Amino acid sequence: MIKLLSSKLPFRNAGKTGPEKQKKSILASIFSFFSKRLVVRIITLIVSVVLVGNIILLSYVVGTMRAGKLDEEIRITESLANEKARSIEIFIENVTGYTKYFQQMMIIQRISRILQRSEVRTILERNLDSSPEHIFGMYVLGEAKAADEIDVSFVNSDLGDSKGRIRLHVIKHYNRLGNINPYLLDPDHPTNADDTEAYSHIKQTIKPYITSPYVVEEGDKQYTVIAYSMPITTNGTDFHGIVGTEMYADHFSSLVKEATQEIGMSGLVMDNGEILSYGSDTGYEGRNISSYLSKDLMAAYQEAKEKGSTVSKLSYADKKLYCFSPVTIPGTDIRWIFWSEIPIDGIMNEVNTFTSIVILISIATLLIVLIVASLLVSRQIRPIKVLTGHIERFANADFTSSIPANLRKRKDEIGKLASSTEKMQQSVSEIIRNVRVQADEVAEAVATVRNYINNLHLSIETISANTQQLSAALTDTNGSAENMNKAVSDLTQVVDTIRSNAEKGNISSMEIRNRAQEVFNKVRLSSSENQKMQEATKKRLEEAIREADSIHQITLLLDNIMAVASQTNLLSLNAAIEAARAGKAGAGFSVVAEEIRKLATQSRNSASQIQDISNLVLLSVTHLSESANDLLRYFETNVKESFKLLDQTGEQYNRDAALYQEMSLKLASTAETLSNAITALKDTLMKVVSATNDGAQGAAVIAEEASRILAGSENVLTKAITADESAARLKDAVSMFVIPE
Repeated sequence: MIKLLSSKLPFRNAGKTGPEKQKKSILASIFSFFSKRLVVRIITLIVSVVLVGNIILLSYVVGTMRAGKLDEEIRITESLANEKARSIEIFIENVTGYTKYFQQMMIIQRISRILQRSEVRTILERNLDSSPEHIFGMYVLGEAKAADEIDVSFVNSDLGDSKGRIRLHVIKHYNRLGNINPYLLDPDHPTNADDTEAYSHIKQTIKPYITSPYVVEEGDKQYTVIAYSMPITTNGTDFHGIVGTEMYADHFSSLVKEATQEIGMSGLVMDNGEILSYGSDTGYEGRNISSYLSKDLMAAYQEAKEKGSTVSKLSYADKKLYCFSPVTIPGTDIRWIFWSEIPIDGIMNEVNTFTSIVILISIATLLIVLIVASLLVSRQIRPIKVLTGHIERFANADFTSSIPANLRKRKDEIGKLASSTEKMQQSVSEIIRNVRVQADEVAEAVATVRNYINNLHLSIETISANTQQLSAALTDTNGSAENMNKAVSDLTQVVDTIRSNAEKGNISSMEIRNRAQEVFNKVRLSSSENQKMQEATKKRLEEAIREADSIHQITLLLDNIMAVASQTNLLSLNAAIEAARAGKAGAGFSVVAEEIRKLATQSRNSASQIQDISNLVLLSVTHLSESANDLLRYFETNVKESFKLLDQTGEQYNRDAALYQEMSLKLASTAETLSNAITALKDTLMKVVSATNDGAQGAAVIAEEASRILAGSENVLTKAITADESAARLKDAVSMFVIPE
């Protein structure tokens, strides 16, 4: 298929045309290749449907698996993130235990005054010495008279600031041997001032508070710490100072580093949005979370912070899964956020592997479908190609080929189509065979009529010639009668002349009688032959017309063909509707239905052409029938009457000739009574002249009628020639069809 397609593409002329024309030519060649090959279109449709189905199935399976994998990873990540957030909360809660202890101690001290300031310092140092390594310091920062009533005694001392207020702040100090020696900071140290973050906030809110990381400087050393502080109050509204515990900020970095190793890149954000720690080696830098996360991720961060529950968010731009878990600071409404980042590529490795396998399976399935579809469609299209070849031969007027028996024996639509095509071929062949026979018979009948008309034409010409001779003879008889009249006038002078004229009259009368008898016999014979010819012609014409009526059977058969074609067209339309309902799956069947509809249309057009030819034959037969009927009526009304008149005139003329002969004999035998008979002879001669004139007039009438009959016979002969030509055209039209013998 690829080789055939490449042979049709105009690569040889690519250098002679522009790129645009070459592209259009290639597209036109590809379109022509597909439009002329039904098998390729059907296979392409099937493969396209399978391909689309595979794509949809693959998308669904991969999407479902991807979603399931993501949901599973989200659940796992959220669980781990929650676990780490809870561990941070527990860590802070352990630290708050020391602060709560100091709070209760100072509340009791505020009420009962049982401890000295030095004892409070000792308690702080002992607790710090025994505290875990992540605790940096502990402090009690009181207002005036928060610890005792003698603030004045401690002004600018180790146990009091410049105002004498208790300002005890003990931190860890490691000696050279690595042992802890609690170290008391100067009461006026910046971390002990009233304007520190923790002191000012708690004084305003009377609520526990955890600070942002801050730096504690002591000598040449700096420590970054976070403090958890609680107010010193007796009734919940009065403020007497704060107590607190300081933690190394780096310890939170170790917790985040541990989470990064277990979960993935992780971070811890404080309530103000500052990143406390991120990843394995990034500590507190004062960087805000808004400079790191996008707007969508910031929305998820805020949601987790506000709801107090874990929120996960996929970022396809970063190709990461973000999980935000709140860390609630005990005793406060402050929430830190612990978040982790999981690369999607790592999550999707299993999904991608499965997708690759499914794609390979889909490609293999597509190739198998392509091969199977090619075999099945080629097998189904092959009978249609065979039927198409037969129908094309039928369209070219060749009905000699036969539909293979294996196609007609099929039980499906192709078998029905093959059987219908076979029946159509047989019906049309039988119609054409009958038309040929009828055309030959019509041609034979037309030839016979033409011969009869030619003979009639010759007979009428003979009658016309005889009529002219009869007219000449009557003219001679009229002259003879006038001579006889003159002779009778001179009878008194020359009797011999009278006798001689009588003998001549006798001879002339014999000739006249013989001629009259001859004319009479010829007229009778012509009348009899005309009657026989008329009856024979009428009989043959009636038989030819009856036989020509069989052409009407062609019209009935053609109506059946038209009905079959219409039914086939209707079936193809129904098939196209069902294919349209089926959508893409039925598009191949829609193409087959369209081809069947075209074949039905071609069959109907061929039947219409045959019907036109049949109508032409019927029209010719009708014209022939009308012409023959006109001829028969003409014979019946004109020629027959003319012969009857000729017959009567001949009979009268024969009687007159006999009388003339009898008179001549009497004249010869009774010459002595000539004078008495002159008068009678004159009367007789006058009658002869009158009869001769009547005979001449009758001969003229007969000649005129014969001329009209001759003109009518020429008209009939012309129509017979036209009918012969119509029959020849009918035979030529029928000869175009090739049918089996």
